[in-house]
Amino acid sequence: ESLGRVCQSLKLALRPKDDLVRTVGAEREWLTPGLPETILVDNGLAFHSQQFRQVAWALRCDLEFAAVRKPWFKPNVERALGTMMNTLPIEGMPEKIRGLAKRTDPKITACVMFSDLCQCLVRWAVDVYPVAIPERSLLRPYDTLSESMQTMPPPQFAGGLEHLDLLTGLSRDLTVAHHGVEMFHISYRSPDLAEMARSQRTPRFKTEIKFDPNDLGSIWVRNPASR
Repeated sequence: ESLGRVCQSLKLALRPKDDLVRTVGAEREWLTPGLPETILVDNGLAFHSQQFRQVAWALRCDLEFAAVRKPWFKPNVERALGTMMNTLPIEGMPEKIRGLAKRTDPKITACVMFSDLCQCLVRWAVDVYPVAIPERSLLRPYDTLSESMQTMPPPQFAGGLEHLDLLTGLSRDLTVAHHGVEMFHISYRSPDLAEMARSQRTPRFKTEIKFDPNDLGSIWVRNPASR
């Protein structure tokens, strides 16, 4: 995983997902329970970064790191991956090898279209996992979550979706010059940026830049005077 993908996952978890449900034709509503109290993560480098800790702090979420090489401490995650694989199309299922057998190329026999994979993930999150009846409680997670959201409304992100994009964006320290900001061989300029440059002591200054790695059409530039 990368920090950009982790931030994208957080944004997807907090946003309404009615458009995804309509696209794949799912039967039920994708319930969005709001801000989580605790985020359980493994020990990847992205989760130990300072920016990810700042995102968790801004969302008022606690971080809980799983034990190293002990998957039984997070059985829900391992079980979810197993049930998710079972909902893939037949051509996307990996072949089970028993005994001595000639291995086939998975790039040929285990290929699945990206649209089918997206449809599989949405259907699993809406129509498969929430309606499965556990053997111990005999209560469907969908019904339990619906009742909990009625008795205790979920907390929402107060800053709005636009502020959420800024919060989960990746940051860099770049130089603003007379021609604007250059990043990844792309030049960014705007009247507001030019006005910001004129208000500084020198037209060339270094400041923090935030950007969405999945959408490089625009960036955010911090005004050094606001610090």
